[in-house]
Amino acid sequence: MSKIKVQLDDGGFIFFDRDKALECWDEGAWWDGSNNISLATRSQWEHEILYKTSKGRYVLQSWSQWESTPDSYQILTPKEAAVWLLTNEHDVPADLSKHVDHLIE
Repeated sequence: MSKIKVQLDDGGFIFFDRDKALECWDEGAWWDGSNNISLATRSQWEHEILYKTSKGRYVLQSWSQWESTPDSYQILTPKEAAVWLLTNEHDVPADLSKHVDHLIE
C-alpha cells in the first residue's frame, strides 16, 4: 500500500500507511427499510473509516460511492475521534476515555 499524504491544520503534513494502522473502525449503519445508512454521514452513498496511526494520531478517511469522487483524509483531534467512535457505536479506547466523560450523562 502506498503512503497517503494527510494535511495538518498548521500547513504541514504526515504520510499515513493504512497497512501500519494500530486500529481501524468502520462506520456504524442502520437499515432504513431500503438501504444501509451510515451513522457517520447519515447517507447511503457517503462513508467514513477511522484509523489510529502507528504514532497514535486519528485519521478519518471519507469516501463516496459516487463516481469520480476521490477519497479524502483528515486528522481528527482526540475529542473528535472519541465523538466519532461514540456516534458509530464503538467502544472508546483508553487513550480517548478522558474526552468522553462530559459527553455521557
